[in-house]
Amino acid sequence: MAIDDEHAVETYKSLMLYGSAGLKFVLTANGAAAIAVLTFLGHFIASAKPNPPDLRWPLGLFLIGVLIGGIATVTSYLTQLTLYNESLGRPLPGRSHMFWLRLSLLLLLLGILAFGVGALWAVTRLQ
Repeated sequence: MAIDDEHAVETYKSLMLYGSAGLKFVLTANGAAAIAVLTFLGHFIASAKPNPPDLRWPLGLFLIGVLIGGIATVTSYLTQLTLYNESLGRPLPGRSHMFWLRLSLLLLLLGILAFGVGALWAVTRLQ
């Protein structure tokens, strides 16, 4: 294997690692935030304090973030499946791997945005 080939393989592996880390972040951050909000509200209600903060919208954003992360996992799989078949010279009918890759990146960005907006919104509701 030539040096250029080794570099391409190692670059591909590192890209896969970064993509996987992005998916884990979106799923973990949004999922943990949703659990934290539910736990906070549960303790607030259990202590019988009046007027719990309205965290429905932040919770909704965190749940949407988890859903987006799940969809991004599927589109990431489709990216790899399509790329694999293209590399064998038998592309699947329909979309190229670049379509699935762009869609996966867009979904990751939306998942990160859902977490950020949900967290900021939750903080403003606690004041």
